Amino acid sequence: AITDSHISPIVPMANLYFALPIGIPSFVDAYAGPIVFINALVTELSERDPARAQQILGQYDEYVLEVNLFLKPGAKVSQSNIGHRNNKMSQKKP
Repeated sequence: AITDSHISPIVPMANLYFALPIGIPSFVDAYAGPIVFINALVTELSERDPARAQQILGQYDEYVLEVNLFLKPGAKVSQSNIGHRNNKMSQKKP
């Protein structure tokens, strides 16, 4: 689990948890630390199992298209717009 506090309700349910405080209390919360952590975690997991990462990204792309998540109503998507992930991952050196 990833949470902002050791006393979060999710902690007792988790086998492993990371408590990442949001930072200095202000009118704008500082999420940079947790975002960097999540980015590093996702990067590490995708490098450990690139085929699985590719599969998950493909499922995500299908979902995005299905629900028209990032497009204005009536906008068109081409296969080349969503195929960039395959090209980037296959070009990555081992």
